Amino acid sequence: MTDNRARSRPITRPTFHHTTFATVRLDEMVENLDHGMTMSMYYQDPERNGVEIRFDAFGDWSKSKEWMWASQEFGANPIGQFFDPDKIVEARIAGLEWTEIHQRARAGEYIPAEIPDVHLPEPW
Repeated sequence: MTDNRARSRPITRPTFHHTTFATVRLDEMVENLDHGMTMSMYYQDPERNGVEIRFDAFGDWSKSKEWMWASQEFGANPIGQFFDPDKIVEARIAGLEWTEIHQRARAGEYIPAEIPDVHLPEPW
């Protein structure tokens, strides 16, 4: 979700433009999860650091926190539902609104053909 008001405000402090990582095989590194309050794409950079790119599914972090606290769905499955980003893009091109896409992702309609291994850090 983009807030176009932010683009129209003058920049009055140093900002970070972007970062990039080179990789050989993206298909080995990407995991996509709809956590309910966020949709996240994970991968490991060339030095094997975990990187997460996410957006707030409710467009307001206070609403997302409330959903985590009150949702039986989150309590039952805090990790979330894997999704195939290509299926999300196809749904958007087909004209589905974000709310419906998110509901369908949570319901498992956009599951990838293969569920990837999740790269969680080793326990201490």
